[in-house]
Amino acid sequence: NMMALLQWRLKQYKEADKYFRKAVRLQSSNSSALNNYGAFLCDRGKIDRSLQYFDRAVENPLYKNRSQALTNAGRCLIKKPDTEKAEAYFRRALKFNRNESEALLQLAKLSYRSDRMLTARGFMQRYVGTGRKSAESLYLALRIENAMGNKRAAIRYARQLQQEFPTSTEASRVKIR
Repeated sequence: NMMALLQWRLKQYKEADKYFRKAVRLQSSNSSALNNYGAFLCDRGKIDRSLQYFDRAVENPLYKNRSQALTNAGRCLIKKPDTEKAEAYFRRALKFNRNESEALLQLAKLSYRSDRMLTARGFMQRYVGTGRKSAESLYLALRIENAMGNKRAAIRYARQLQQEFPTSTEASRVKIR
């Protein structure tokens, strides 16, 4: 598994694939290797095949990162795009870890894109509660608040974005009056 990750990082994709296959063959219950191989396959554009490995990783009740594997599967499905199935994976991830920040952020994005602003706000508030933030998340939060007509909250997010991520693309899009 570690050799596969190294080869992947070095962009030696054939070697990485070989090592991942060996890792999951030798230890078929190694959920970390299964999750990593799923992420590798997704990165290589083999989305349907990657889901098999994410699902196998989640089947192990002793795997402590099941929410991460489910989130990885959801992110992979967004690339397809199959947003409905992706949302189901993200929601499953939250059943294992209600504070899975990436799943919360992805659900906020999907809700925003489908014009479900109250739901988007709820996921965004939970995301903010995890203590994570990025230029992308703050920009999404201000767009959600703008769409809901809450200008005061939108301005608060805009200021935070400009203060904490002043050189970001998102901050350059914001004009506070």
